Amino acid sequence: MPRRTVAALFVAAGLAACGNKSIYVHDDLMSQSDPEKMLACTKAQFDSMRYKVSRYDADDRRLEGKKLRPDIQRADPGFYRAYELIEVLITPDASGHTKMALQGHSFFDTRGYQGPKDVEQAASDTVKADMARVADRCGKSAVY
Repeated sequence: MPRRTVAALFVAAGLAACGNKSIYVHDDLMSQSDPEKMLACTKAQFDSMRYKVSRYDADDRRLEGKKLRPDIQRADPGFYRAYELIEVLITPDASGHTKMALQGHSFFDTRGYQGPKDVEQAASDTVKADMARVADRCGKSAVY
């Protein structure tokens, strides 16, 4: 019994140490804009920044854009390509405000004997700047 307790404590400590680290960036905005206008603005910004809409749900106002990064190369035979991913969720609340939640990710697409695999990297400066641009242009009328 004591061995199991010690093992459980080590596992819990390891999960606690790793649990609060994240390699993506996140931003929440509150606005008085119409949710549909914010969604249309986000789609327009994705187009202007050369993001392709990879997922779109009009009912939930959820949008995901993906941008390939051909300028990133690695000296790894398994490396295939790099890309940026921005996820947007727009939700109205009862007070009449609209919340825009943004998440930015950077990935390396690798190919190996087990097949393709997306490996998340620390969020790049590019995805941070693109998220800031979407937040600035589509969530301007902040109410904080």
